[in-house]
Amino acid sequence: MRPSPIYERAGELDLNDLQIRAFGLVRGNHRLRAIQAYEQILARWPENVTALRRLAAVQLSENNIPQLEALAERLIRSPGGAAIGYTLRGVVAHNDKNREGAIAAFEHVLEVDPDLRLMPLPHQIFWSYLAEDLIKIGRTDEAGRYLTRVLNEAPDAPQHGLLDEAERCFQQAAEREPDNYLPRYSLGKIELQRHRLEAARQHLEAARQLAPRQVDVLHSLGTVYRLLGQPADADRIDRAISQIRERSKPARNPKDPWPRYAL
Repeated sequence: MRPSPIYERAGELDLNDLQIRAFGLVRGNHRLRAIQAYEQILARWPENVTALRRLAAVQLSENNIPQLEALAERLIRSPGGAAIGYTLRGVVAHNDKNREGAIAAFEHVLEVDPDLRLMPLPHQIFWSYLAEDLIKIGRTDEAGRYLTRVLNEAPDAPQHGLLDEAERCFQQAAEREPDNYLPRYSLGKIELQRHRLEAARQHLEAARQLAPRQVDVLHSLGTVYRLLGQPADADRIDRAISQIRERSKPARNPKDPWPRYAL
């Protein structure tokens, strides 16, 4: 078959020209021609991360799993492409309900790109996929730690979408593991960030019933009572925290009264 006139002189065009023309095919929804165009680029520049990434996007829209897995491997091996490659591997596994594979890939993303600056997904989707996969296989505590960390690091208003995703994940976790305090605690923190104080109080009191000696739960609950204008309840929580800390102090050996650091 005679090649497209756009690409029959490809050897005379530089990389930038080819990228622009290939992207034009993507925007025009000419998927098969776009795949051919990016394959031509990669034949000359096999480690070009932009071409690999855009080809992967087209193949993802076509759900071409073997090609996507191969592209993920190529991205991982290409300089500057590891975060994108592991993300692609994770998305393919997530869509295929391969929970363990998706978690492993997403955790590799966090190893090579801890601030998610190169990871191509919207952060909300990345954390949602990872938390969902962890919850589905029963690793609720890990899902909670990830999402709680994100909520602590990004409490600003533009994160409302992330709060919604986190709420959905923690609600699922609370239903799956009704005896685990962490989902209730996390739901309480989400409602606290939304300034829904009564809802936060209810979740945190539920968490306290499940884990009455968890100081982090008590701290958050005390904060909510103060914001609700209930200082007596806040003081009661503070006394409970003090009692827990006092009881947790190691017993002092009378035969060895000096702390070791003083010797």
